[in-house]
Amino acid sequence: MFKGKHWQKNASKQGNLYGMEMKNDTEVLIAKEAAAFLKAHVETIRRLARRGDIPAFKVGKDWRFDRGELRRWLKEQNPYCKVEEK
Repeated sequence: MFKGKHWQKNASKQGNLYGMEMKNDTEVLIAKEAAAFLKAHVETIRRLARRGDIPAFKVGKDWRFDRGELRRWLKEQNPYCKVEEK
């Protein structure tokens, strides 16, 4: 379906890999991005994901995190925590 670098070039112009616009709450993050969002070490985030303590799913061997789910999880952990809306 997608051959060569054509789809990558067009997607990068539109702001994400697949060329689809997504709202912040449906943005999928890699472990490093999730760690930055939660202000934690990336290995801590991976460990929490392996234990099932944090909302996450795997794509192959890599963990992925939905920004909206992380935001809801963070609010559940501390209802007085103010999570920035971007």
